[in-house]
Amino acid sequence: MTGTPTETGPLGTFLGGAEVSWPSPGTVRATGRLRQGFAGFDGHFPGKPILAGAFQLEMAAILATSAVPEGWTLSEVRHARFRRMMSPGDEVDITIATGIAGEDRIEVKVSIGSGGARACQATLSFGGPPGASRG
Repeated sequence: MTGTPTETGPLGTFLGGAEVSWPSPGTVRATGRLRQGFAGFDGHFPGKPILAGAFQLEMAAILATSAVPEGWTLSEVRHARFRRMMSPGDEVDITIATGIAGEDRIEVKVSIGSGGARACQATLSFGGPPGASRG
């Protein structure tokens, strides 16, 4: 299944021309270019803007919410590694893969690529509401 989110959707805030696909069960991938005018570049850093790690994780969390049951929320970020700087206009490839970490937790492995190299990797944990089922 493949789709294109609207430019006004949450991921569209970061990525222009974002394409989202579900290559296999539990895996979601998004590609696009970092928006030139994204406010997250302001002041980080003057003359050489780069995307802060917090915004990289936010992109991944937005994408991950499409792969976890409704009502489950991000509860923890672990093992975050930032290996490459990303600048306005850079092509970005985000892949998330879900896995079960327990009855009340879903873990999502994140990989963000840019310029043909891995820029970020992390593990996001999502917790469900009391009595929730992973569906």
